[in-house]
Amino acid sequence: ALLLGVAVSAGTVSFEESDLTPGGQVYEINRGADGRLYLSDYRESEVWVIEPDGDHTIYRTSGSPLDAKPDSKGDIWWTDGATTIGRINVAAGTQTTWQVPEDRNLRGVAIDGEDRVWATEEATGALYRFDPGTAVRATELCTYTLHGGAHSTYIVRDGRHLWLANWFNKYAHRLDLEGGKVTRWKLPDSVWPAGLDVDGEVNLWWADKGLGALVQLDPDASQMTKYALPQGGATDPQMIDVRGSQVWYSAVEEGEAVITGTVGVLDPASATGVVTNLPSTTGNIDSECNPWGSGTTEEITTEMGSLEPWSQGSLETTVLTGWTVYYLPDQASPYGIAYLQDYQWVADQGRQKLVRISAPEYRVFLPLVMSE
Repeated sequence: ALLLGVAVSAGTVSFEESDLTPGGQVYEINRGADGRLYLSDYRESEVWVIEPDGDHTIYRTSGSPLDAKPDSKGDIWWTDGATTIGRINVAAGTQTTWQVPEDRNLRGVAIDGEDRVWATEEATGALYRFDPGTAVRATELCTYTLHGGAHSTYIVRDGRHLWLANWFNKYAHRLDLEGGKVTRWKLPDSVWPAGLDVDGEVNLWWADKGLGALVQLDPDASQMTKYALPQGGATDPQMIDVRGSQVWYSAVEEGEAVITGTVGVLDPASATGVVTNLPSTTGNIDSECNPWGSGTTEEITTEMGSLEPWSQGSLETTVLTGWTVYYLPDQASPYGIAYLQDYQWVADQGRQKLVRISAPEYRVFLPLVMSE
């Protein structure tokens, strides 16, 4: 049998966009369990909490937030690319900041089931767990040492586990929050993991800058499957958002005179992937915990607003076997991406815009199989 791929020019799809704070630089968008989006603007020191209809509250922090996320009480946690762990107490209208020791580069944030804050540290590979304390628990900072170092910008939680992917020494790490063990998979040298997510089968996914691909790690089989982006060339995937059987991503391709920003969706069931077996080890994890202070608390400035009126437009769209690619306007540089209420929301760093694309269910274009 002869297997042929199908490429379809799908015309256009409608989209909307709204301005963010001029002069800022938006990073992550995170979908909270409360049905809101949490957007971090590093340059303008802002955290935006966005309702599905576009109404929002802006919190102006004392730092430069990168990866703001809410805990179960509705407080918002962030790190600043330096030494700060920050908390916005929404009910009280205050922020509290703590400083980790020495010169650090705190990046990604994850909140576990006990509302403890986990933060990655990009420069040295440390991993921190910060417990803000309760009536029966004291405030505590724990430093974890992972084999090969963490060196991870992003971190994601699947319930029982925390996942990190190491761009420096090329490891993927899975921490068992209940059993206290860590499993490590050695990655090929060409791998450069960026944004992370976990699917419903508890497989790790990441956007890979080194491979120009989306990558799945099956922890049970210890196998990595690479799906090369259909644009090819110098396409640089940024962030990733797994939605059911679909894997959404943002990507940038920089040419001589123009930046091409795209948002795409992968259907792994019909796309072609390349499988690599990975060596893995499981062991204990070393940690050191110390009492920590109460931090510095101050009032925080807030502003209410709405993203209305949205600017309307259309996006050129290409559909190939297993892929749909949406081409954003010129000079767009998409980064953070998250799904909420029938839209795929995208942070456009290049134009300082928030974009939302009507996100229909993926239309699968299966390969043609011709029998001889």
